[in-house]
Amino acid sequence: MSAPLVDPVFQDKYFGNTADDDGLVIDSLIQEVDSPAKPVTEALDQVPLEKPRHTTRILSGTYTFDFGNPFAAFLLLPADFNRKALTVQGLSFAALPNAVGEYVEIVDENGKVVTSSAGRLRSGQSVDFAEHTGALWVKAGPLTANFELTYWSTTL
Repeated sequence: MSAPLVDPVFQDKYFGNTADDDGLVIDSLIQEVDSPAKPVTEALDQVPLEKPRHTTRILSGTYTFDFGNPFAAFLLLPADFNRKALTVQGLSFAALPNAVGEYVEIVDENGKVVTSSAGRLRSGQSVDFAEHTGALWVKAGPLTANFELTYWSTTL
């Protein structure tokens, strides 16, 4: 036969202070309230913002119209919203009596080049476009010698 079942006896294995007081300590650190805290609103100082200064770029170039080649209108400068200044200067290589009659037509749209709305820039002249941010199209008029067109543009 087998031995009868005996109830096991458990011994307490805890040593030292076995009282758990963590809950009491945490409760003493937190103050419970029935309503949420009221937000504190403070007026902000009105400090004027300074806009940063942007560096500008200079776009410049020179185009020489060769009197021996056919002249077609072309886009010298595209539209640029950030453009601050634009100067265009013309110079003919022809002798003085012939240089007076030579010119380059300047407009803002390609379709205006051959119309009466095109402005003529003659040799020795320069034009300042202070507030023009649109495109710049050019076409040479009848030339007897090479014609040099130089431009300077300031943009952001």
